[in-house]
Amino acid sequence: MLGGIAVSAIFFIVGYLIWKKQKLWLIAGYQDSEFKGDKKKLARDGGIFCVIIGLLTLGLSLFIELVGNILGVIYAITVVILSIIFVIKVNISK
Repeated sequence: MLGGIAVSAIFFIVGYLIWKKQKLWLIAGYQDSEFKGDKKKLARDGGIFCVIIGLLTLGLSLFIELVGNILGVIYAITVVILSIIFVIKVNISK
């Protein structure tokens, strides 16, 4: 459980750094010279994405004992779907 809480805290910190401090280099694959979209919107969306993943990770680590292993499957599916949505949203906004 402590590992999940630590991972979620890392996601919260990275989300804050991307969203509020505009540290876009924390986004995998981001290159300043090649990105042609709105950097503030990318920072907001990337930060919110990290915070949501942090919340899901925290929920998983706290409630997996109560709910069972199905919660891990739901978590994985949700993270994959949210990742796909984020990538599509970033590529459409270019």
